[in-house]
Amino acid sequence: MAFIPYAGVRKTPKEYEEQVQKALKSLDVEIRSVHRGNAVEEVKKADAIIVGGGNTFELVNQLYKNELVELIAQRVSEGVPYVGWSAGTNVAGATMQTTNDMPIVAPKSFDTFNIFPTKSIRILFLENPPDTMVRVARRD
Repeated sequence: MAFIPYAGVRKTPKEYEEQVQKALKSLDVEIRSVHRGNAVEEVKKADAIIVGGGNTFELVNQLYKNELVELIAQRVSEGVPYVGWSAGTNVAGATMQTTNDMPIVAPKSFDTFNIFPTKSIRILFLENPPDTMVRVARRD
């Protein structure tokens, strides 16, 4: 599985990769961060793509710099499984413009993977969520 660590601005790509490997250890799959080699080649040979959370602006910025936006969209359209959380979920839509993240960089474009072209994906983050909760978000 190819792991995209670019949104993790408070940790190094290696630290993020190790965190995800530890969290998903019970799945008994190889998770390899694209920062370890040629990101395009890593995604091309991946049997699944995992995009981690963090800052959506930095994620999209790095996806464009590493020429991965169109490639990941293509791989998913070919049937490669996609998993994303937080910013990694946000970029599955047509645009990142539903993010509430701080704009710490200016990406080339706000266009993203368009895996769910008719859906507006809005991510909520709670620093210390209660054990049980129901939250409804509206953007009127």
